Amino acid sequence: MANSKLHLLQKDGPNQNFVQVKRDWSDLEQKVRYYFDHPHEAERIISNAIKTFREKALTRAAISCYVRRLIHGYASVASDPVVYKPAKFDGRAKYTRGVGFEQFMDNLNNLMSLLAE
Repeated sequence: MANSKLHLLQKDGPNQNFVQVKRDWSDLEQKVRYYFDHPHEAERIISNAIKTFREKALTRAAISCYVRRLIHGYASVASDPVVYKPAKFDGRAKYTRGVGFEQFMDNLNNLMSLLAE
């Protein structure tokens, strides 16, 4: 499937949203000078980048997917968690540690909203 619309990064064309440089950064200065001399092209790329990531990468669904993958990846290398903590007094009741994923995501979204203001 070679459909470029499936990828977030577009290195050229009308939807270009980043500037590709060589692995060794040897052409970085040349690229910077070019875009200083062509500010309208630079602005188009910047606008495309903002639009792409606002509409595709920063949606609630995309962030949820990313955080789930992050947590599963971390869990694959971390030690087994202690899900319950013992009661403080009698030792018989169990208390769940932490918060559920949905509550965590709500808290994260609230934090992101505050930071965006």
